[in-house]
Amino acid sequence: MSDRFRHITLVDSSEGMIKVLEQKLENAGIRNMTAMVCDFCSVSKSNSMGFQEEAYDVIYTSMAMHHVKDIKALLDTFFSLLKPGGHLCIVDLDKDDGSFHRLEEDFNGHNGFNQCELQSMLECSGFAEVSARTFFRDKKLIGNDEVPYSLFIMTGLRISP
Repeated sequence: MSDRFRHITLVDSSEGMIKVLEQKLENAGIRNMTAMVCDFCSVSKSNSMGFQEEAYDVIYTSMAMHHVKDIKALLDTFFSLLKPGGHLCIVDLDKDDGSFHRLEEDFNGHNGFNQCELQSMLECSGFAEVSARTFFRDKKLIGNDEVPYSLFIMTGLRISP
């Protein structure tokens, strides 16, 4: 994506993952990406952690939202960070029975998402032209079992300021 955008801000809540990412960016000679530690679950209008409202053209999240407790608050934050005309793109797990994370004792997120329910949440946060589709199906080895899972992509547009 580095050749598609003037600047990209990369965010992870893990300082260790950010250090790995920074090393990869340095090794690849990529200069238009900035990596920073941030837990979006703690970002709010009163605590922007360096983020400016209406600052971003695109917010992309992949396989992260099912780890977030308060999805509505996160969607509201994403909406406030997007410029009018900005796009939100979510890639995450379709709803399952809990098998995907069943061996992770400390997992306390969502067992994927029902696309219609998540679409409604985006619309309640102000996003328009929301669309979604499942685009990937595979199996994950969990213990001795192959567990099927699927991923969806959902996009939404911030129209109003």
